[in-house]
Amino acid sequence: MVHILIRVFVLICLCKILCGQGVISEFHYDNEGGDQGEFVEVFWPIPDSQPTNLVDYRIILYNGADSMTNGDRGLQGILSTCDSSGCYYVWETSLQNELEGIALAYAGETDTTLYDFVSYEGTILALDGPAEGVLSMDVEVEEGSDTPVGYSLQRRNDSTWFAGPQTRGVVNPIELSYFDAVYRHQAQVVEVVWETLSENNNAFFEVERSQDGYSFETIGRVWGAGESQYKISYNYIDRNPGRWWPYYRLKQVGFDDGFMYSHVVKVEMGGVESSEGLYVYCHGGNLLLRANNRLFPQLGICIYDLQGKLLFHKNQLSGTTKVVNSHILPEIIVYVVYSGNEIIQSGKLANF
Repeated sequence: MVHILIRVFVLICLCKILCGQGVISEFHYDNEGGDQGEFVEVFWPIPDSQPTNLVDYRIILYNGADSMTNGDRGLQGILSTCDSSGCYYVWETSLQNELEGIALAYAGETDTTLYDFVSYEGTILALDGPAEGVLSMDVEVEEGSDTPVGYSLQRRNDSTWFAGPQTRGVVNPIELSYFDAVYRHQAQVVEVVWETLSENNNAFFEVERSQDGYSFETIGRVWGAGESQYKISYNYIDRNPGRWWPYYRLKQVGFDDGFMYSHVVKVEMGGVESSEGLYVYCHGGNLLLRANNRLFPQLGICIYDLQGKLLFHKNQLSGTTKVVNSHILPEIIVYVVYSGNEIIQSGKLANF
């Protein structure tokens, strides 16, 4: 009987979400480092009438520890933007890094209507406030201490949720599941690769490159699928990446000129990386070794010219990053990196 009642609660809540007006459409609560840019976004669709008395339309937070309200805010005074599909209200507020519920309701003097009640990291059966007696719907995706800054949890059209680069104040255009950039040594190009799980109003992607990670330029455009609920893979070849470590990001642009950015990735140029995570790079007469200190607490290196002459030898290199100031190296060298009596990595490098 209890399971039946809970199911009824869920169906009632779902009906109000789908048949009602506003919904919780996006929020962010945790990321790597100190939490940044936490917010809750409400979407109010057109042609449904927009709220007139915004004070009575409220976002209510529910504490997962006791299922009681622990904060609320009327839509009046909240930053809002509108487009052809509806209006977005973004409340910048602090959210817990553990179970919490978010409700949207009309709470007037004589009438209360619950439009939406979602939660993260579990479900809540509300014990007071406009959602009293209603079981929240868990969004079933979470953010943790490894979530990139600038990400959020976003609602799809079918009321399921996904994590991706935040789109506060605009339609949730794409679900980006993967983005990376890889240097292809043999061709001396960078391949930028990404994958979407769903797309909404997606006109195209712009691929942007930077040498410092801050100032980006557009280097190419790839057309999007417009509308899709299927997995789609994309790639772009940068044939002139330069000789230093470039950064890349995506700018996704919608048909309404709205846009969002992906996270930034950095590409290691001209070096060799082993499967164990040891990276070797040669530049300007110096050799850079970057290694996992736990796996490689002590390293040694030998450097030879192409005739086999030993140019440099150093043992007991320690630290995460090792810079070998050997002397002005020839254009191409042969190197051997070892730990104890074991050769970890060897190969040939061009000296940029």
